[in-house]
Amino acid sequence: MIARAVALAFAAVVLGVGGASAAPPTLTPMAAPAGCLSSIGHGFAGSPYTGYCTYNPLLKGVYAAAMSPDGKNLYVVSRYGNTLVGFARNPTTGALTQLPQPGGCFTKHGSDGCQVGRALWEPVDVVVSPDGLNVYVASWRSGGVAVFLRDKVSGTLTQPDRTKGCITATGSGGGCAKGRALAGARALAVAGLPGLKSYVFVASETANGVAALTRNLYAGGGGDGSLSQASGKYGCIEHRGNEGCADGRALMGPNAITADQSNVYMASGGTGGIAVFKISGDSGLQQLAGTAGCVTADGSGGACAKGRAVEAPDAIAESPDHHTVYVSRGRPSASPPPDGGLAVFTRAADGSLRQAPGADGCLTPDGKEGCEKPSVYLASMKFQALTVTAETTYLGFYAGTRAADGSLLDITQEPWDYMGDVRAIVTSPDRRNVYVVGNGFDPLTFLDPPASDGIQIYRAGG
Repeated sequence: MIARAVALAFAAVVLGVGGASAAPPTLTPMAAPAGCLSSIGHGFAGSPYTGYCTYNPLLKGVYAAAMSPDGKNLYVVSRYGNTLVGFARNPTTGALTQLPQPGGCFTKHGSDGCQVGRALWEPVDVVVSPDGLNVYVASWRSGGVAVFLRDKVSGTLTQPDRTKGCITATGSGGGCAKGRALAGARALAVAGLPGLKSYVFVASETANGVAALTRNLYAGGGGDGSLSQASGKYGCIEHRGNEGCADGRALMGPNAITADQSNVYMASGGTGGIAVFKISGDSGLQQLAGTAGCVTADGSGGACAKGRAVEAPDAIAESPDHHTVYVSRGRPSASPPPDGGLAVFTRAADGSLRQAPGADGCLTPDGKEGCEKPSVYLASMKFQALTVTAETTYLGFYAGTRAADGSLLDITQEPWDYMGDVRAIVTSPDRRNVYVVGNGFDPLTFLDPPASDGIQIYRAGG
């Protein structure tokens, strides 16, 4: 099956503006068993019932992943396993080895030999702070964020005691700090103003809002990265201004978020669009005024700018040069569902978003909404993982080369098309490896049970 995956690799098609193009880097799957980790030992080159991959039951229901800035560690959460697990990355081969206890894994009830972790009920997102000090986990059912201190040498984690170790909408019976706009916490971003404050921003699906949580750090370095929330309106922004938060637009059902040193961008599946915020050193967040503050499929009665291929957004990412914001659209269960696709926006000086007209502004499988229709078939998957590097945009089963203006010059089909859902695509800082995290691996027929969840490791450049 690995041979089949490589053979599928890359029919290219020119998209977007003209100019010299180069296909995304060729990715070669690492040989098993080190090259894949599976919740049932599912084999990528043999029977699904053999132990061909490295067996790791903590990957069942894997949902999100993040790599440390130094490239030493990968951290993965499983939503229905209520699990956070850390791996050490071999800098030469890219292979992953689970970190030892204590501090190598946490579960809600301390199962599978892991430590008990608070606020780990249905974890759905994980991030590592840019300074490498903390790992933060968003948990949907807990309604908040779990906080972990990271040892920068070993990569192992420690959860601080009591309220320093988590913040939730209810306070979890006194076991966590209590915050606002945290119910249904779905996605996280860490950013802040240089020399001032560092924040964790939380997109909260049930609260219909975004929380701005301040990381507790000391001037000149130090601190535990625990989280607190500013009082008043701008510690959070919610639809209709609930919980004493500021009132906001395009905030129904937020499910993805990204941030830089100046702005926060949040995608909302219920609204069908993107909300745009400015980071304020004193008050956390402020939504940009007028139509600069949001983009929706229908313009929300004039309250927002209109955008294409933004209905039911599934993921959002900003390019490393801060020039472009990409929004991917999966295929939700709505009837009839919109097609999958990708919307491309250029950031203006104030952080507002501008979508190019015509084909440069979006991709859809069938070319609807005036978007580009590539000759490579873009499957309308339920989930569309999205990752952006300096040169490449990874979207679900596909990858495109970024042009100078942010549009995509090439689309290739990537060799992990056998996965049921691609939950996360993580690139190592040294660009040597790509880690694809997904559900329902069944490279043989898609029909032979049981399906597996896990991680496939690729080497870039052949």
